[in-house]
Amino acid sequence: MGNDLKQNRYGFDCVRYWSFGQSGLDARGIEEKMVPLLYSTTDIIMQDINDSGEDTKGSNQDPIIHAIVLLCGVNNVLSPHCTPSSFAAEVQSLLASIRDYPGLEQTPIIILGLPDFAKLPFLPSW
Repeated sequence: MGNDLKQNRYGFDCVRYWSFGQSGLDARGIEEKMVPLLYSTTDIIMQDINDSGEDTKGSNQDPIIHAIVLLCGVNNVLSPHCTPSSFAAEVQSLLASIRDYPGLEQTPIIILGLPDFAKLPFLPSW
């Protein structure tokens, strides 16, 4: 999913975004299946910048991607094999895989908290 509009009808800049997700993925699955899509998007943006002749070396340049919003953990928690330490290891690996990619080294990563499972009607009562 994405938005390629640069200005809305009022003349203000719009947010350009991409959304990647797949139901049922745990943190490791996000790293394996969604992060490659982030890499491809980053590469496409870099190519667009290079094709436009913009200087990407200056210190005042905008980042390639301004923020990454990450939601993971629900499927980890629902897994009978997940422990707090295994979940922490998966999240650390996921974050490192994002942070280590060229162009994403300084991109802020916003990690959303897990919802209150007691208030999710589709889960069994515990």
